[in-house]
Amino acid sequence: MIDYEKVFADSYRRVLGGTTSQENAFLDEFYERFIASSPTVAEKLQHVDMVFQKQMVKQSLILLSNLFATKRIPDGLNEIAKKHSRGAADIPPDLYQLWLECLLKTVKKFDPRYCDDIELAWRMICSQGIAFMTFMYKR
Repeated sequence: MIDYEKVFADSYRRVLGGTTSQENAFLDEFYERFIASSPTVAEKLQHVDMVFQKQMVKQSLILLSNLFATKRIPDGLNEIAKKHSRGAADIPPDLYQLWLECLLKTVKKFDPRYCDDIELAWRMICSQGIAFMTFMYKR
């Protein structure tokens, strides 16, 4: 049986746990891809501090991994959901799937071991958090 939590953690370390320049290259490419994917994304991120945003995506991935492992909503993820809700930044739920697809394309480029099991691990880790964020959007 495949330990998808470990597969994700190993892949995460390969793409984000190396040198600062590697981490920056990964995050830069991810956000370039994500911003280019939709005018809505470009508009939502137009006035955002991207240095802060890149740190937040790293933290978010760790929170998503914790959610997958514990089946409990981490406080930090609850805070992110509130900030992204309709009443705050108004990040529509359809953007989360787009975020995931852009993320996976970037992981594929940066993880030399990328394969179906790695893609599935990332999808499994992220899907519960995306479901939670979508649910919380209207609250």
